[in-house]
Amino acid sequence: MKILAKLFIPFIIVTMVFCNSVEPNGSSNNNTILTEEINQSDWPNDPFIIDTAYVINHNLFVNIHYSGGCKEHIFKLVLSTAIAKSNPPQTTALLSHNGNNDFCEAWVGE
Repeated sequence: MKILAKLFIPFIIVTMVFCNSVEPNGSSNNNTILTEEINQSDWPNDPFIIDTAYVINHNLFVNIHYSGGCKEHIFKLVLSTAIAKSNPPQTTALLSHNGNNDFCEAWVGE
């Protein structure tokens, strides 16, 4: 599991304002979760590689690779609701990966 520390506030604004899948209080309607505190041990920890991350038209895109190919892999973006009083404001995010015990050896990219 990769922790993406200190993301700039535009990423949070994009997610909170423009994504319909976000609900408050640590709940989720899709693959984005807002929570007051992020504990890495609370989330699935299967390995993956982040190739690139970029923003287009207020949307955050992440290209990833992981081993598997036989079962569904689930990724969740966990965002902290705490925002640091810094310039620019910062927060913490975590990209969680649940590979569902997929032991296949394909190199999958999304």
